[in-house]
Amino acid sequence: MELIQTFKENGYKVIAFFLSPCYTDINIERVAQRVKEGGYNFSKDELINQFILSNQNRNSLIKLSDEYYEIDTSRKPKILENLYK
Repeated sequence: MELIQTFKENGYKVIAFFLSPCYTDINIERVAQRVKEGGYNFSKDELINQFILSNQNRNSLIKLSDEYYEIDTSRKPKILENLYK
């Protein structure tokens, strides 16, 4: 967020795209599928903590952005929000 803040302070327009599923269960399901295909496993707690951290960053990103777009990756990408300041 510090880098984005620096750009903002130097007159850049910030347009942000935040891609995330709406709920943590989809991440857990996706990781389970990737493990079956030979991918790396993450614990449920790691995935939940990452989801929480991402949403905390999301709130900061909304405040810093001139334009903000949120895309739900739970299914085919769909713009959920378009917030203009």
